[in-house]
Amino acid sequence: MALTKYGQGLMLSGFYGNAAVPTSFNIILFTTLPDVSVGNFGSGGVEVSGIDYAPVVVANNSTNFPPISNDNELPNGTLVDFGTAGGSWGTIVGYGVEDNANGNLIDATPLTENQTVTTGNQVRFPIGSLLFRLFNQA
Repeated sequence: MALTKYGQGLMLSGFYGNAAVPTSFNIILFTTLPDVSVGNFGSGGVEVSGIDYAPVVVANNSTNFPPISNDNELPNGTLVDFGTAGGSWGTIVGYGVEDNANGNLIDATPLTENQTVTTGNQVRFPIGSLLFRLFNQA
């Protein structure tokens, strides 16, 4: 996980300033990961586009994001299901999280193994397979 400047601001103001945090997020897929060090929201990322692709909206709650149990990783607590591809989506190289209210990118994370998605493929991430971290681990 690599936080954008926007994501860093959300974390800091939510933790220290007790500011409001997003009530829901969009989980999105990338064919090219953005460089999150550029600007407030990252730059150069290419989100998947294809027949039947849509971001998955996830409520910000402890069911979808259970408490951290080990290694300072926060796993997805529920299935993240993008459905069945109606056409080619290309090669998925990572995923990101956007603020559902404004579409601002919060973070982007590479997949451990790229996935090529063609017509008829189901794109699902089981519980615990998407890991959210404050810092990339070696």
